[in-house]
Amino acid sequence: MPTNEKKPRRTFDQDFIDGAVKLVTQEGYSLAAAAKAKAVDVPYTTLRQWCQKQSAKESALGSPTSDKARVEQLESENRQLRKQLWQAQLEREILKKQRCISGTSRSEIRLDPGISRLLSSSNHVLSLGR
Repeated sequence: MPTNEKKPRRTFDQDFIDGAVKLVTQEGYSLAAAAKAKAVDVPYTTLRQWCQKQSAKESALGSPTSDKARVEQLESENRQLRKQLWQAQLEREILKKQRCISGTSRSEIRLDPGISRLLSSSNHVLSLGR
């Protein structure tokens, strides 16, 4: 005895839809397995539509996973740049100290006293002409 009565249409809140889509996108369930899960129990096509809408939304707004990857990339680049800055500052400090040791002139090089024996002059400063 078939009846012509229609089943009342089920409605789902956004949290339920997000949870069902998360099963597929983040937990690794197939669409069919997630649709048949007792906690979800929705038709396959309904879950597929929800997943398609979610992916369209993410591509329009920029997906959270791509945002996370972008943040990780920027943090990595930041660490690398900080390391390069630290090395440059260290080299600069070393050059400042060497300049203080060698005097105020940028064009002179002080030689090791052992090398001065090889030179004919007794002066330990070699001047670069500029």
